[in-house]
Amino acid sequence: MFPKGGVSASSMARGDDSAVGTRRSSLLVIDSKPMTLESSAAWLANHLPGLSVVPLPSVDMALQAQKRMHDVDGDHVSVILLNIGAAYTSDPRVADDLGRLDDEFPNVPVIVISDREEVEAVAEALECGVRGYIPTSISLPVVVGAIYLVQAGGIYAPPYALMETSRRSTLRLTDHAMPGNSAMPGFTRRQMQVLAFLRQGTPNKIIAHELAMCESTVKVHVRHIMKKLRATNRTQVAFLTASLFGESGSGYVSEHEH
Repeated sequence: MFPKGGVSASSMARGDDSAVGTRRSSLLVIDSKPMTLESSAAWLANHLPGLSVVPLPSVDMALQAQKRMHDVDGDHVSVILLNIGAAYTSDPRVADDLGRLDDEFPNVPVIVISDREEVEAVAEALECGVRGYIPTSISLPVVVGAIYLVQAGGIYAPPYALMETSRRSTLRLTDHAMPGNSAMPGFTRRQMQVLAFLRQGTPNKIIAHELAMCESTVKVHVRHIMKKLRATNRTQVAFLTASLFGESGSGYVSEHEH
């Protein structure tokens, strides 16, 4: 059912070495609905000759697959395709899935497939750090182009949404004197904004209000910041980033939110 090097989720779960051992560069397709998972994976396997398509029913299965692939020389994941259905990337379950994928696949771009087409949903997804946003209404050949673009280091979103998202980001950054507007090495501009509030002990709910973000999106940014700093709590974040803000590292930061 999965031609041209594709591997079924069941063979991955069984630990089929013959299936795993032939992979070089892989595309993980994660979808909880069996029918759309199998049909999309089969189609992609026929149209992505440079990638081995690995269909998986959940993020948990993707994490298990990664553990096996660590032990197989030459195998690596280059792109992850996550179908979130009608959910938003800020929904707790989706935000948690994205965080877990980022933990396990830190350098692998994630593309979300969504039933939603509104600009707000696209903008929110890009703020969460995904590298591609594909509405289910677009044609399959465009999906192939988007995957190759993201694999090459680009970002894909529907043209109408990408232009509007860029315009909104520019207005937000130039019209509002938010703390931490300047990007620093290792952090995006948005992460620096969150970090500035984080260092002041500001609760996630207030950060979300001040930056016009969903609270779950703030939590994703906080998680990424702590991971980059290898910090285990907010006090460590404040101490480790003191030099970025011209401070000595002293000061109070609330510990009750993570």
